[in-house]
Amino acid sequence: MTVAPLARTNVQLLNQLIDSGMPEPELLQVRRACDLAGDLYSSHFHADGKPFVCHSMAVASMAARLGLRPNVIVAAVVHNVYCNADFGDGLRDSVTPSRRARLRERLGTDVEAIVLRFRDRRLRTMLRPIDAAQISTLDIGDMSALDRELVLLDLADHFEKFVDGSLAYYGDCSWILEFDEPRLAQLADLAATLGQAEFGAQFVAAARQQRVWMERVPVSLRTAGAQRHVQMRMPGNCERKAALRRAEWCRRQRDRWVGTTRWLRHRVRLRTRLRQWLASARG
Repeated sequence: MTVAPLARTNVQLLNQLIDSGMPEPELLQVRRACDLAGDLYSSHFHADGKPFVCHSMAVASMAARLGLRPNVIVAAVVHNVYCNADFGDGLRDSVTPSRRARLRERLGTDVEAIVLRFRDRRLRTMLRPIDAAQISTLDIGDMSALDRELVLLDLADHFEKFVDGSLAYYGDCSWILEFDEPRLAQLADLAATLGQAEFGAQFVAAARQQRVWMERVPVSLRTAGAQRHVQMRMPGNCERKAALRRAEWCRRQRDRWVGTTRWLRHRVRLRTRLRQWLASARG
């Protein structure tokens, strides 16, 4: 089964959505989400070497093909920012008031709430308390319409990693294969239960094709260092700025040490002179 290529850039995604007839206000929201993803993932690369935003655009592209609501498509562009994006606060996998405020300011309250909800409705999270193989234990019928869409969004996130053979270029993709491959039939059934049987069949076909790519791609082409997840690459000008900041910090520490040393020497001289004066006064 052949799967049409997914959008990998903001332009490709917007063109796809324009062709699908998405109204201009929603398109503008998607554009804002693309810009925000570019800010938060500016130095992030997937373990296969692709810029991380390519993954974000592809997941949103698949969400659009599945007919998810516009707000969910917008959220798909930044679906995992609370886990692996760089907000400049030095934190990972964290939800903080400042992070939530930034998303609300850029994308609105509704989209931010969807991104937060997605964090708690991921398959790995929902299945963690039970046997992860028992996907059938998920009670789809009792889920809200939004939660059903978020399960599809998570399936799209898994699907994207298989669709172009990118796992063959990971340093270590075992954490993905160990979860998805034993459960392909169940994941396909889950998609069918959610009204996306064709998507489920595409998922299975892409996962099987991935095995072909794993055999075809030379091991030497895989990302060095057994890279499993996102990697950050600092641009040269940022490295220079970081080096300058370190040099400035060292200079300040040196000046502080020199200043402290001079102060101590001054105190010693004063104490010595005081002792000499007292000795002469007594004599």
